[in-house]
Amino acid sequence: MTPRVLDRELDPVIPPALLRGEAYADDPTVRIVPGGGRHLPQERPELATNELRELIATIDE
Repeated sequence: MTPRVLDRELDPVIPPALLRGEAYADDPTVRIVPGGGRHLPQERPELATNELRELIATIDE
C-alpha cells in the first residue's frame, strides 16, 4: 500500500517542505491542503473523512 499523507499548507510545526523526500516511506503520496492549519480534522472534517474513507476502501480484507 502506498503511504498517503495529508499535509497542511499553513502548519507551523510540519510544513510541506519537510515532507518532500520523506526517508521513512517508499514513494508516499503527499497532498497539500490549501489554507489548512495545524488541526485539519477540525478545520476540514469533510475532507479528512473522505480521505479516510478512500484509504479504508483500498485495504484488502
